[in-house]
Amino acid sequence: MKTDLKWWSSRLAKPSIAQLLVPRGDIVDLNFWMDALSSWGIGLLCEGQWAAWKWLDGWESNFQEIGWAEGVAVELAMHLLDV
Repeated sequence: MKTDLKWWSSRLAKPSIAQLLVPRGDIVDLNFWMDALSSWGIGLLCEGQWAAWKWLDGWESNFQEIGWAEGVAVELAMHLLDV
């Protein structure tokens, strides 16, 4: 962890740490939608196909809340898109 903290400290100390984002090919609109709801779960929709995961009772904790859930939704989307 100390190594990681030192790395972040050195990166954040630089005046600009911007990184250019370069497309890897043509842009394709997959009509992809995703959402996480703390009251229900996660839903994904892509080209008319959908997937959903319902939370189990008690899923929220100190480290698992809606921000965490949105991150899980993004990770699931990346897996489904095979990125």
